[in-house]
Amino acid sequence: MFIFIACGEEWTLFKDYCYWFSNKTSTFNGAVAECIGKQSALVELYGSAEENWLRLQSAIQGYTHIWIGVTDLAHEGNFVFVSNNIRVQYMYSNWHKGEPGGGRAQNCAIITPSYTEWHDYPCGDKFNYVCKRLV
Repeated sequence: MFIFIACGEEWTLFKDYCYWFSNKTSTFNGAVAECIGKQSALVELYGSAEENWLRLQSAIQGYTHIWIGVTDLAHEGNFVFVSNNIRVQYMYSNWHKGEPGGGRAQNCAIITPSYTEWHDYPCGDKFNYVCKRLV
């Protein structure tokens, strides 16, 4: 019997994407670099179904905070997706009321399993992360 595994070991399939869940924490830049090394990108969310699925999976993993591929490091106040530099408001965003609100001190985005919206945090903090690639 032949079994086709679309994503490979240690990757989880959801719709047309494969997701890899870190077993360690990292800074935002470290997470971006780790995902690039895995020929993928730090997870970017493009809809509520994917975001809800990721929150559930992150809760199962025991994560408290998860880096997502959204930052305004290049231009303060202009939050973009890391992989394509497109402003999040043109694609999909789910900021908590008053967020992003960290000014120059908080330039990278997170989600948590317990809150239902995004927050900005200092990029040097260490959190879990998820890498994403097409099947």
